[in-house]
Amino acid sequence: MVTGNKIMKKILCVDDAPDMLKLLARMLEMRGYEVAMATNGLEAIRKAESWQPNLIITDIIMPYMDGLDAITAIRKNPQTAKIPIIVFTASIDADDRKRALELGADEQMPKPFDFVILDNLLQRFLGPNSSIQNLEQSRQDEIREASIKVLLAQKMDLAYQVKIHQTNPDLAATLVYFTTLTRDIVHSLRNRFGIMQSYLPQARYCLHLLEGLTLLHLKPTLSQNFFDGTVTEIALPDLMKFSANRYKVLMAEHRRNGKPPGLTLKGWLDSELLSLSLWLLFQGISGRIPSIDQADIDPPTKHLIQIRDNCNDNPNFGLGLTITLPSYPASYLLKLDDLKYVLQGNATALGLMLLKKTVFLNGGTCRVTNSGEIDLKIPFASSQPDNVEEMEWAISQFVAELPTVSRPYETYQSYLQNLSHGLIEAMVRELDHIAVEARHDDYLITNQKFLNTVLRNCAYARLLLENLRWLGAGTDPACEAVDLTQAVQSVREILRSRIRDRAEDQAEGLVDVEQDFASDLPPICANRIAVEQILLNLIMNALEAMPHGGTLRLGASLRGGQVCLEVSDSGHGIPPQSLPAIFEIRFTTKQRKDYGTGLYVVRSIIDRLGGRIEVASQPDVGTKFSLYFTPIST
Repeated sequence: MVTGNKIMKKILCVDDAPDMLKLLARMLEMRGYEVAMATNGLEAIRKAESWQPNLIITDIIMPYMDGLDAITAIRKNPQTAKIPIIVFTASIDADDRKRALELGADEQMPKPFDFVILDNLLQRFLGPNSSIQNLEQSRQDEIREASIKVLLAQKMDLAYQVKIHQTNPDLAATLVYFTTLTRDIVHSLRNRFGIMQSYLPQARYCLHLLEGLTLLHLKPTLSQNFFDGTVTEIALPDLMKFSANRYKVLMAEHRRNGKPPGLTLKGWLDSELLSLSLWLLFQGISGRIPSIDQADIDPPTKHLIQIRDNCNDNPNFGLGLTITLPSYPASYLLKLDDLKYVLQGNATALGLMLLKKTVFLNGGTCRVTNSGEIDLKIPFASSQPDNVEEMEWAISQFVAELPTVSRPYETYQSYLQNLSHGLIEAMVRELDHIAVEARHDDYLITNQKFLNTVLRNCAYARLLLENLRWLGAGTDPACEAVDLTQAVQSVREILRSRIRDRAEDQAEGLVDVEQDFASDLPPICANRIAVEQILLNLIMNALEAMPHGGTLRLGASLRGGQVCLEVSDSGHGIPPQSLPAIFEIRFTTKQRKDYGTGLYVVRSIIDRLGGRIEVASQPDVGTKFSLYFTPIST
């Protein structure tokens, strides 16, 4: 496209989260670029060849064909091989990001995106001084750097797994299952929160809590945000953000150098991870992240937290802190240092564990002293390790030490629920606040489209968090009268950007919807949130079965004294031999996955509600799920 005398540079954006995709496209268009969009790897390959963009920005985790396979295909095609590619992802897997570079990506950008990073990358790849030769050399340098960082992260993560297994095997096994089962949900939640924070800064609190959830994952964590041999600071306000009314952090002594109060970090340390883990501990101490037995939502006590920074007095420390909690008896804090209290759902014990993990990953030690102080020591290191052979040998040794988890997932369900309870509950409460605040925000009130985007993603995130709960032991949902028509309408609004729901919806790849509900349909005895979860999981399943579009059919009627809800698609169908296993948590059709959670959650909820579910499928024709509920007579 030509604007005036200037030819607009073309950017292809690829993401399966439509609201995130539209937000990125709008930011690029405001900067003067022509933008095309694709929602999966297959679509991206086709558009890259036909449209010939100057730059591709792609997600990694997507249905049908993921970003890694798309990058491989784009690099193998002579017509697209030279197009620069930026990986734009919420993936928490450091190895995925390294593989993207090895397969041909030129750079990576985190979700939610930072405008400064975005502008710098656009200047680098599309600015007047960009060249293919410079980009290739830069990519090779980044691959080498990423490989060393990922190796170190893998070594430290495996060492941590061995340590946890030796200390508490049940916690180690719970973390293994938690990592595998929640990865995709966490990825989707990061998309939802990222979109919301673009309109409401308050949503950043949910993002911080979500990072706490990802810190529980047994995956390489140290890979990005190192400060190589320099001195940096963690400001005290960063440790109190969003919660200044619940606790106050004070330095035990004034800084002699006249700088604002803060913590000194020297050497090769991940300051963002250290800041996050301290913040999470203080959230748990103050009750902002609730324990499983905590009934009081807003306890009146404002906690005082004192920190002594020992780094300035000892040049051998990269980080040296002593944390004192005057309101916590020493005996109580010592008790919570036992990992069994993490599995009992205590938020302070969880915070202590995550802080210890972060310090361990950075090569230090963290302990609770007999006097009830938390003592952190990380030695000073001026540069990252570069002995690849030594790290690879250490990794092989740790792998040999780690036992295979032999007991089934169901053995650890209650532990899994307790482990994540506080973080999930804190996010649910914050989402309820955001939904209220959004409706009273002056800017959003005058921009209805943006308000709808925030509320849609808020509702979507709420259901995803409930899915996380159901991966634990779950609870018996309180039964109430549920209007199926309203529940379906709510979920259709949540998925507004994935289905052709209105006359103006003409974007490529949308799915048509046909709905046929009986006019005299009675309410059902169920739970509104639970029914919406069922619908979301079944409809998302149907959408993934129709990568090139198709028809989603929704029907409801009275049959044999029960209300029958039908969800069907015109997708690729399920092979007959797979049908008996589709509701098992170990069944999945996704690439590089060992477990599938959506249909498992559906079956679990249906069983708790006293309903039943049937499925019929024919390859290349489609699949139909029929759900039966007890009606409430009016």
